[in-house]
Amino acid sequence: MEFFYKNIKIKLDYIKNFTINNFFIILFCASILLLLFGVAFFNMRLNINITNGEAVASDYNSYYYAAKHALAGDNLYFSWAQKIKFTPEFIDRYVYPPLLAYIFIPFSLLNFNFSFLIYIIFTIFLFIASIYLLSASSFLKNTRFKFFFSIIGLFLFSPILWLHIARGQTDIIILFLLTLCFFYYTAGNKYLAGISVGIAALLKLTPLIFIAYFLFKDIKIFFSSCLTIIIFSFLIGIDKIADFFKTLYSFANGYSAGAMNNGLLGLIYNKYTASYYSFSTAKIIYFFLLSFLIYFFISLVLKIKKYNRKSQESDKVIIFEFAILVILMIIIPTVSWLYNGVYIIFALSAYWGIRYKNIDKKNFFTDGLFFLILSSPLLFPLKSNPTFSGLFALRPFYLLLLLIIFTIYYKKLSLSYEKIS
Repeated sequence: MEFFYKNIKIKLDYIKNFTINNFFIILFCASILLLLFGVAFFNMRLNINITNGEAVASDYNSYYYAAKHALAGDNLYFSWAQKIKFTPEFIDRYVYPPLLAYIFIPFSLLNFNFSFLIYIIFTIFLFIASIYLLSASSFLKNTRFKFFFSIIGLFLFSPILWLHIARGQTDIIILFLLTLCFFYYTAGNKYLAGISVGIAALLKLTPLIFIAYFLFKDIKIFFSSCLTIIIFSFLIGIDKIADFFKTLYSFANGYSAGAMNNGLLGLIYNKYTASYYSFSTAKIIYFFLLSFLIYFFISLVLKIKKYNRKSQESDKVIIFEFAILVILMIIIPTVSWLYNGVYIIFALSAYWGIRYKNIDKKNFFTDGLFFLILSSPLLFPLKSNPTFSGLFALRPFYLLLLLIIFTIYYKKLSLSYEKIS
């Protein structure tokens, strides 16, 4: 136990020293982020309309008004025909986990426009903090400073971050919780790692894949995360959880995000394939591929689990496991919008350890995939053009290729630790 606390203390000391030594640079980066947000928000107006004097951030408004209902003790999952009290006419039904509504209660007490601005600053802080925590990993060694600013720079020029901000989404909150899970896991504090991933799964279903992973990887984290979910579920109310799943099923069962879909379903069913088979046929193909992907990864984890403890405890191996998991998180959902791409930070972190100062022609292909994943939607006006729209439809394919490449990297890395021992 003393070793675990010592490991955490080393990481926290690094973060403290890094903050003190680079405070003004960090503040400068945060200022640039806020400045660029201002340009995006007031000039580009991505997915934002002005209705009755309120900025309608496509997703944030759902959380904001659901929080008002939660505070008043109302049913969160009312039907479209039962909109009551606080909910304006332009807002669709609430289709998110109930815990999100309770988390947004402090924001709902403020004026909408002001609360949205506070939420944006909050998510930007969590985004920077996530990169910050990853930079404390031992495998980054002497490249932490360059890693921190390089990742921020990449996302500054990616529409993934700006679409997330413009819509007021919550994926950055999930990203931060998963980063905490990685931080505590590599530091040896398995209970806090389990609590972090358990809360993430309560806010969004996709992190459940991490809990399944820990069932095979570390049973203490698995039980800690499950206990967190059980406790919070009873505190929230089992009836609310059941209502959420009913609403989610009716929402996702017949819906696809189309060209903006990062998931496998977006690759299988789009405007190029719609003329060849129906949406129901596409879902059958999707579930077949999904089953294969899950089986493949579980088989890989079970095989790697047989390797020595040195491999299992290496930050460099664990970050590759997290990278593979977040890619699966992005492509598995039937509806996976572009802003889910914030999770790709884990893949960039893992790749950094291999790519930095390693000029190899083999890596240029992976470089190209990252570029296409981060920047293919950069020219939004061109996505409706037949010549360029293929870039959008193929984004899930780039992620699938990246998944294959990372699985190969992961296997080679784990085997290398086995040979060293």
